[in-house]
Order: sequence, then structure tokens, then C-alpha cells
Amino acid sequence: MIAKSVAAMAPLLALLDSHLSQHAFFGGDALSMADIPQVCEIHRRWGLPQPRAPWPHIERWYHELVARPASCGVQDQPLS
Repeated sequence: MIAKSVAAMAPLLALLDSHLSQHAFFGGDALSMADIPQVCEIHRRWGLPQPRAPWPHIERWYHELVARPASCGVQDQPLS
């Protein structure tokens, strides 16, 4: 079931990675409410013990968001 979900999400991650190759955030050049639920989803997905394809622009975006002080105590928690 996890493999099926990972495979289904791959085209969406490709689209997101492409968008983030040209924009700093979901909505363009500024952090917005659109980024917050998505960083939570990425945190949950990437916390699973599954191999993942490299998504360099998503990784840049993700690490930038989790480095923000507001993420402390939330996005730095392990899933288990």
C-alpha cells in the first residue's frame, strides 16, 4: 500500500519540483499559507522508511521552511 501511494505521488512531486525550480515558494517569491500544509505533508512522507527519488528543489524548499523558528517543535519531531 505504501509503494502504491509513493508511486501515485511521484507525478505530483515532479510537478512541484518543477514549479519550485522557478519560484522560492508555492505562491511565488514569498512564503504563504499555501506552503504550510504542504511542508507538513512532505515531512510526513519523507519520514517514512522508504527510498525516495531526489527532488532537489523540493528539498531546498523543505529545508528552508523547517529551518524557520516557527517550525521548531513541529517539523523537527520524528514520526514514531
